[in-house]
Amino acid sequence: MSLQFSIKFPSSQNKIRISNSNCPATITIKVKLDTKIIRKRDEYAKRGLFAVICKSEAHNHSLETSETLRFLPSYECRETFVEYFNDGETENSYTVGFNLLKETLKSSFNGKGHPSIFLTDKFSAEINALKNVWPQSTNLLCIFHVAQAVWRWLWEAKNSIPKDHRQVLMHIFQKIMYASSIQLAEESFLNAIGYVGTFLPTYENWNQYLQTWWKERPKWCLAYRDHSVKGSSHQ
Repeated sequence: MSLQFSIKFPSSQNKIRISNSNCPATITIKVKLDTKIIRKRDEYAKRGLFAVICKSEAHNHSLETSETLRFLPSYECRETFVEYFNDGETENSYTVGFNLLKETLKSSFNGKGHPSIFLTDKFSAEINALKNVWPQSTNLLCIFHVAQAVWRWLWEAKNSIPKDHRQVLMHIFQKIMYASSIQLAEESFLNAIGYVGTFLPTYENWNQYLQTWWKERPKWCLAYRDHSVKGSSHQ
């Protein structure tokens, strides 16, 4: 795990880093300068929150001892977030954190009070919390993380997919994901479970895995998206 901190100081004092080579997760904290202008204009600064936290979820440890709190600017600010971090990545902790954000940004999102769309990975605790706090929003899956999850599944030894077949199956899945129309997506799915155009043996576990994803196709298959979704990664 690594943690970095930045503020408007001379470059020699600009960063604080804490590293743990055993964990690939990262937490980046950007701290805004405490000035009258920022306090007047910034919604977070009005509440004494000068730290913006960005974290990667590729961790292999509990967040219950997160070092993030050391870098928040005041005791009151730390107290606001301490339960969120101490609870770990649970639906409840996400709900608490999102409600804090919602309370702070009361007139946000162009006055609607909620985002139109969330793009996340397939993590039920986070998705359920988003639905709890912003039920009017649409929840979609980030196609980068969908593809990453499928590729990871193909490489898991317990699934027994031969190495020289993994890339072929991945390409089959991508044809579904990037289909330009619903009809093409459906055809690609039927071809996939029928192994049309390939010389691969039938992998029942792969078929079951593919069917599980297919049930949620409106969340990740681009054929089901319209102009309102401009990107494919986290928003």
